[in-house]
Amino acid sequence: MDSGTSSKVVTFGPGSFAGPPIFVPKEKMVAEDDGFIVTLIYRSFEHRSDYVVCDAATLDKLCVIELRSHLPFQFHADYIPGYISN
Repeated sequence: MDSGTSSKVVTFGPGSFAGPPIFVPKEKMVAEDDGFIVTLIYRSFEHRSDYVVCDAATLDKLCVIELRSHLPFQFHADYIPGYISN
């Protein structure tokens, strides 16, 4: 903010909407952004969803997992090790 610059904006194309991003750290983090950003993308024109994995430092797309159907927009969850639901 002091320099008046910002990070690049990542878009996923027209009609595509990103859900809440999740940061997944690398096993041996060296820097604060040493990991991955995973987000669910809803493709409204095709009525389906993709999971996209980006490099957290550069925001470059590393992997796109194309799903055959859609997940409800804003669908999200957290994994908690050792938690067992009753």
